[in-house]
Amino acid sequence: MAVAVLLQLVAGVVGALTISAPTAQAAAIAPPAPPPPPPAPVAVPVPGEADAADAAGPVVPLFQSAAAPQPSGELKNPTFEGVPLVFAVLEDQGAWLHVRINVRPNGATAWIRRSDVSMRHISNRIVVELGARKLQVLHGNDVLAEHPVAIGAPSGPTPVGEFYVDATVHITRPDSPYGVGQLSVSGFSEVYKSFGGGIGQIAIHGTNNPRSIGGNASHGCVRMLNDAWNQVAALAPNGTPVSIRP
Repeated sequence: MAVAVLLQLVAGVVGALTISAPTAQAAAIAPPAPPPPPPAPVAVPVPGEADAADAAGPVVPLFQSAAAPQPSGELKNPTFEGVPLVFAVLEDQGAWLHVRINVRPNGATAWIRRSDVSMRHISNRIVVELGARKLQVLHGNDVLAEHPVAIGAPSGPTPVGEFYVDATVHITRPDSPYGVGQLSVSGFSEVYKSFGGGIGQIAIHGTNNPRSIGGNASHGCVRMLNDAWNQVAALAPNGTPVSIRP
């Protein structure tokens, strides 16, 4: 009896014991997460880069502001000279564009509807320094071309200001007074209201008188040697900004 009771007690104790399973090894340490990719580089605008706006229809209405209810005028496309109408964009407000226009007075601007034009990007700009009788084509601060020029005579000085190329005309007679071509500039002579059948608008053009380069010889235009003009024309499409400085 005592033995039986003892066996029962031992069995009870053993049954009550809890035998722990072997502890599992710690999970392998995960490798560190890769660092996040660097932020995409921010495009830094090149100084002097701009946009041009080409007329999409036969007429582009001009407004005094983006809030003006009615246009204050219009420009025809093509122009009276038969060339496509183009604007230099000063400010882009989405549906509206503040633009430089090729009419008197020098520096005239207007607002146009974006739906009336198509946009192009312009990478280069032209800088004319009258005192140095020099023209440069710049991409940012890089000089792509530099040439001596002739400028307006005292009786018809070249106007100073901010303009743009509004037409390109290639001439098949390089012995013409305008050489091999003209880049029409949206600036106007302060002296001549009309000249050579035009409206007194200035241009950057070639010449049949290379000896005049470096002097004050024109009626307000900027003259270049013909080979130099060809180089500049290839770098300055319509809409290219033109700064004429003293």
